Amino acid sequence: MTSNSEMNDTPLNSLLSDKEDLQGLIDKIEFSPQHGRIMFGPDPISIMHKSGLVGLHREVLEHLGSRETARFFALLGFESGQRDAKFITDQFSNQKLDKIFDSIIHLRVVRGFIKMKTCELKVNLKQHHFLHEVVFSGNFEVDTVLQNEGLSKSPSCWGQVGYATGYATALLNRPAIYKEVECGSTGNSQCKMIGKLADDWRPEEIATELECLPINKIFGNLSHPVLINQSRKTRRTDRREKSPPDNPGGIIGVSSAITRVFEKVAKVAKAKSPILFLGETGVGKERFARLVHEMSNRANQPFIPINCAAIPSELVESELFGVEKGAFTGADHSRPGRFERANNGTLFLDEVGDLPWETQTKLLRVLQEQEIERVGGVGSINVDVRIVAATNSNLESAISEGYFRSDLYYRLNIFPLTIPPLRDRKDDIPLLVDHFINRFNTEHRRNITGITQIALQRLLTYRFPGNIRELENIIERALILTEDYTNIDLGHLPYVEDKAMSLELGPPPEEESTYDNLFNELVGNDKTLTDIGKEFLGQAVEKNNGNMTQAAKSVGLTRMQVAYRLKE
Repeated sequence: MTSNSEMNDTPLNSLLSDKEDLQGLIDKIEFSPQHGRIMFGPDPISIMHKSGLVGLHREVLEHLGSRETARFFALLGFESGQRDAKFITDQFSNQKLDKIFDSIIHLRVVRGFIKMKTCELKVNLKQHHFLHEVVFSGNFEVDTVLQNEGLSKSPSCWGQVGYATGYATALLNRPAIYKEVECGSTGNSQCKMIGKLADDWRPEEIATELECLPINKIFGNLSHPVLINQSRKTRRTDRREKSPPDNPGGIIGVSSAITRVFEKVAKVAKAKSPILFLGETGVGKERFARLVHEMSNRANQPFIPINCAAIPSELVESELFGVEKGAFTGADHSRPGRFERANNGTLFLDEVGDLPWETQTKLLRVLQEQEIERVGGVGSINVDVRIVAATNSNLESAISEGYFRSDLYYRLNIFPLTIPPLRDRKDDIPLLVDHFINRFNTEHRRNITGITQIALQRLLTYRFPGNIRELENIIERALILTEDYTNIDLGHLPYVEDKAMSLELGPPPEEESTYDNLFNELVGNDKTLTDIGKEFLGQAVEKNNGNMTQAAKSVGLTRMQVAYRLKE
């Protein structure tokens, strides 16, 4: 086809009038009842009722949704187009490129898919130019959409778009993409698509096509780096368009549950009152604390976070209030604490429920007097700090058990805000998935194009005990397992599948007998409840490699509670 690529621009009018070429293709159909086959050249073909195709399309649409249906039929069309391009070039290898495109049109008509006509064809590969405008009617995809959904907002002939993209890419030996610009499903009298070389399209013009067409086959197999870069930009643009236009503090969400939190944060941010964020692990309490700071009058001042559960109890006070030189062994110089560093700004106390009792008392005094005293110091230091605290513990229960001061609780609880768990924010999951795919594509230098509808549906039905942090980990793991230029699929989510299956199946049947044996063993050794508790907590600490904070979380207690009970 080298000589064909050097032809001048060749406009074509209705090529279907050429009955001789059309009849030549019809003559290649061979019926062989004795073998149960219908041959079209070297390939066996089947005759299928159009209503069957409509039914297939309807079933796929109902089970997978419109976007995955588009991908499914675009891939079928693309593969068929590639095969037909090979068949036509084998049969008419001595023909010019315009006649070969003519034969492709005839081939689609002969097979009974659609009535199709070329309006314009211009090819000059030497000048890197290709333009093909086609009109067609009678497509079963249009019939399915009109019968089941009525008029659509977007074109629906993805099988035809995929077919044209497949055969043009094969014939031209370079990536070409067709775009449907008119469609019967959107109310037009006929369907129309335009084909160009891929790099002649602007990214924003073919954003949907690059999402639905099998671009790994269009670009990857032909190794066009410029076009691959273009597709990367397009997918990033498309993901940005899907994201909400305004994500306060980088927090992604449009659900009613998270919107209510945004509204409350906006109201309280300008005040000086303490805020107490409540919610499960991984819901994003620190992000909301930062948002409060960014929306406050202190936005240009420091935001200082501290995780109270991550600091040994004997060092908490020096971290919060600072230390004077010589206050204890190893204090060879004075240093300010978090309160001083946060002066005129915001101090975020994460896991405030894990503060030791003595530190709680001193924190209460700081909140009342607005002054601190360094460890080993002899004077007071005035501070102006806005306190934002957070916990995943039930502080009211901790008060009743004697582990948290009620007066400190009332000081911190002036404006409580509960961050909803991810399972109550289903509408936000697709946005978060897109965000994490985009982010990890950049971090890992990957080109994952999205997620399939069935994989997304699995995420929508999963309960996410680890909330957004767990979703983030799931997407990063899935992205590593997925091939470039493809979508994350259900098979890339084994962790979610295993967890969901364990939730559905419940505990193993032998678990009851295990508990019975354990009970009998403990009672038989005449151990007191205190002894049993100590052994249990000791095992938890050992299992967490001596990390008492992690051990406490694993058994649903605070670090203080575990330490106290082990000393009993």
